[in-house]
Amino acid sequence: MNGILILTGKLAIVLLLLMPLTSLAQTTHTVTVGDNFFSPSQLTIQVGDTVRWVNAAGGNQHNVTSNTSAWTASQTASSFTFQVTFNQPGAFGYFCTVHPSSMQGTITVQAAATAAEVELVDLTVLNQGSALQQNQLQASAVTGTAKPNAFAPGDSISVEAVIRNNGNASAGEFSITYYASANTVINTNDIALGTFPVAILAAGVTRSQQNQPTVPDNIPAGQYFIGGILSFSDSNNDNNTAVDNVSVSFVGLFLVNAGLNDVWASPGKDGQGILIAVFPDAGVFFSAWFTFDSERPPPSATAILGEPGQRWITMQGGWAGNTANLEIFSSNGGVFDSASPPTINVAIGTMTIVFHDCGNATASYSIPSLGLMNTIPLIRIVADNIPLCEEINSALQP
Repeated sequence: MNGILILTGKLAIVLLLLMPLTSLAQTTHTVTVGDNFFSPSQLTIQVGDTVRWVNAAGGNQHNVTSNTSAWTASQTASSFTFQVTFNQPGAFGYFCTVHPSSMQGTITVQAAATAAEVELVDLTVLNQGSALQQNQLQASAVTGTAKPNAFAPGDSISVEAVIRNNGNASAGEFSITYYASANTVINTNDIALGTFPVAILAAGVTRSQQNQPTVPDNIPAGQYFIGGILSFSDSNNDNNTAVDNVSVSFVGLFLVNAGLNDVWASPGKDGQGILIAVFPDAGVFFSAWFTFDSERPPPSATAILGEPGQRWITMQGGWAGNTANLEIFSSNGGVFDSASPPTINVAIGTMTIVFHDCGNATASYSIPSLGLMNTIPLIRIVADNIPLCEEINSALQP
């Protein structure tokens, strides 16, 4: 067939159109040849379709002759079947030479739309992480722990995928799956981050799509490249993948460790602080909140140091992963460096501290008897022990 295509002039056209029905043919259309008419006389088909003229009436003699010699005319007879496969687009007029004024017709051949070919053109990580990363950046002036392009399990990564339909037909709905890879070759063996739908993409259209896959809990710490694979299946699946050539850092699941031992604070609450002490061997997490109470000690108590209304709230408990679960105790009645009156510790509520990294945490407390409940951010006051904390956390990774 390729040899036929390179011929020029009418000969090439005749040879192409007179080919027997092959795999190129998609549909066969029948035209009835009657006495003094073709039915239908106007027919629209697709490239590769076949038209079959059937003269079964057994009446007058007729034939099917091309206006432009696009095919060799059929026999002239009172009964015949004749067919042509149309592999070129265009309008092909024909007539019966026995009845030229009353028997005329046209075959209009439309170019068949090629299959849609979808390409994932570009992939870009748009931001530096979730709210956690924003907190890090906000706290960086104090802690120095801002880590651009660092993501922890549970963080959302905002990714932009540019998808283009290179074909001549619309692409139906498909999907894109994002992966984290140790290299710039993305495949389904990499760590899947999430799958998102892609709407119908018309032929020739380019669309920018933004999604936010989530870092899974079980991903090892390290440097990763973010890539995407389209589920669209066509003749060129090799162009259905793309990767952002800038790597990002996954810090792994943060684990409570003794490197957290330090003084922490809630931004905007000057004069207060939270002391954290982790004892891994004993499995004890202790914390003390330097704060104030609304009730002063009895008048008989002599204040030796400071304001007698100052109070400590202490918390103690255990931890799992990056979360400490603590019981809150109110300590009152004591006087500085004195055994009398004795200090009284009363359990009044609970606190949960979730550590996002070595410099940022979120604390949620509940004290039902006082109707107090809140969630507050915590940041480490100084950064001296952050390298130690990170080193211990890295060593604890599974």
